[in-house]
Amino acid sequence: MRLTHGNQAGSFPFAVPAFSLVSKGIFMTLGSSLLYGFAPVICSFSYQLGNNPYTMAFLRSVFVIPVLHVLCHVKGIGYSLPLQRLPDLLIAGVFSIMTTWLLYMSYAYLGVGTAVSIHFLYPLFTHMICRYAFHDTVSKVQLRSLLIASAGLLLFVNPHDITNVKGVLIAACSGLCYAMYLVWLEKRRLSEINDLKLSYYLAIIASSFLLVLNLFTRQLVWVQPAESYFYVFLVAMCTSFLASVLLKKGIGLIGSAKAGFLCLAEPVLSMIFGIVFLHEPFLINKALGCIVIVWSILTSFKRRA
Repeated sequence: MRLTHGNQAGSFPFAVPAFSLVSKGIFMTLGSSLLYGFAPVICSFSYQLGNNPYTMAFLRSVFVIPVLHVLCHVKGIGYSLPLQRLPDLLIAGVFSIMTTWLLYMSYAYLGVGTAVSIHFLYPLFTHMICRYAFHDTVSKVQLRSLLIASAGLLLFVNPHDITNVKGVLIAACSGLCYAMYLVWLEKRRLSEINDLKLSYYLAIIASSFLLVLNLFTRQLVWVQPAESYFYVFLVAMCTSFLASVLLKKGIGLIGSAKAGFLCLAEPVLSMIFGIVFLHEPFLINKALGCIVIVWSILTSFKRRA
């Protein structure tokens, strides 16, 4: 059974099991976290071959454009958009781009683990925006679970990095931009746009912005071995295509606040993949952080059920 929601045409390229709408939203959001969590492993293989984060962000958007174009054509999905949708789409694209750009910028001031951990405070930002800007209801159980999960994230942080205020602020702004992106998708009803079409236009906006930005930063690396480009293509398929579509569909089914909370599974999965595939050290503080995050997610959704 192909997934549909309301009158919206289901466009995901493969069928999903017949769960309830909420279960589908949870399933798809966790699937998105799984793919995003595995992407850093593939990125590390590419970086070892001469690539860099800026080039990865640019090429992953470029590589996914023709794939999405072909899929839209094969499935008979038109490329046109109502003119009134364009400003909202551009704003969503800017939030998405700024998320990546600020996160990568924070790596110059903080360790990657610390920067990513601070970035992943975005579910807390998402709930704050929904609560105070849109007056959404946030239960005490939900808020308590979110605060516990945020405390678990702090166990991933290197204490020596906290003194770098500039880096901490940049990483926090990255999380804030991503929270605004998630909320914008839901509140501006962009989740009603066909999944593939939305991902297609967001990829065009992202690649165009980064290409123009490169005129000033000069960070793009064009000369790389074929193996590195292959890894970039895998990242593009995992993140800019599959994970992006899954997350967008999950937001449409369960809302940005709940989806953002489930995305906290991503740093847990990233740590597990890093240990398995990159032979990263198993640290007690990170293990405790994982346990706290998983427990808070399970507690929140169990109480909600």
